[in-house]
Amino acid sequence: MYIRDLRRIRPMLDLKTASTFTTPIVQAKLDYCNSLFLNIDITQINHLQAIQNALARAVAKTPKHHHITPVLKKLHWLKIPEQIKYKAISLTYNTLQSSQPSYLRQLFMIQPSRSTCSSFALTLLRPSVTSSLKFADRSIAVAVPPFWNKLPPALRQLSEKYIHTHIHTCIHTSYEFIKTSLLAIHSRIQGFVWHLFKETTQRYISTALSLQTKNTALQQIPS
Repeated sequence: MYIRDLRRIRPMLDLKTASTFTTPIVQAKLDYCNSLFLNIDITQINHLQAIQNALARAVAKTPKHHHITPVLKKLHWLKIPEQIKYKAISLTYNTLQSSQPSYLRQLFMIQPSRSTCSSFALTLLRPSVTSSLKFADRSIAVAVPPFWNKLPPALRQLSEKYIHTHIHTCIHTSYEFIKTSLLAIHSRIQGFVWHLFKETTQRYISTALSLQTKNTALQQIPS
C-alpha cells in the first residue's frame, strides 16, 4: 500500500525527499525488532528483501530489471540480512557495555582467555545446542557469537569505564585465585605435617612400649 502510494507521488518528489519520506514509514517497519529474525528460513528473508527492493526502486525510480545492490548503496540502506546482523551486534554491544538489560547480559559468555585481560577485545563463547528443535539456533546466545567474533578487534573493545571495571574484575579474580591456591597449599601442608606428627608419635609410642615390654621381661628373669 505504502509503496503503491509512493509510486503515485514520486514524480513530485526529489530523491532526498522521497528517501526521507519512506524511511520512517516503511523502512522502519522492516527494521522493527528484526533481531528476532536471526537464522530464520531463507524464504522468509527473501520475502522481506523483495519488499525492500520494491521500495528502493520506487524511491530511486529504478527499472525492475536493474540490479538492486547499487540502488541500496546509493540510498545507504543495508540489505535485510545485514540489517538483522547489525541490529543484533548493536544490541550485543550495548548490553555488554552497560550490563543492561540483565536478562540479556546473562546470555552472553565471555571467553576466559589470557588475552582477555590484556587486549580487551572481547570474544564470546557460543554455547552448544542440545535441543533438536529447529529454532534452537535462533537464540541470541547461540546466533550472535559467530557474528561478534568476526568483527575486527578494535570494534570488540568497550569503553574506558568497562575496561576499568574489567581490570578490577581481573585483579579481583586473580587475587581470589591466589588466595584460594595459598589456602589450599596451606591446608595440604598442615595436613602433611599433622600426618607426619601423628606417624612419628605412633612410632615413638610403639618403640617405647616395646622397650618397656623388654625391660619387664628382663626383670622377670631370675638372677
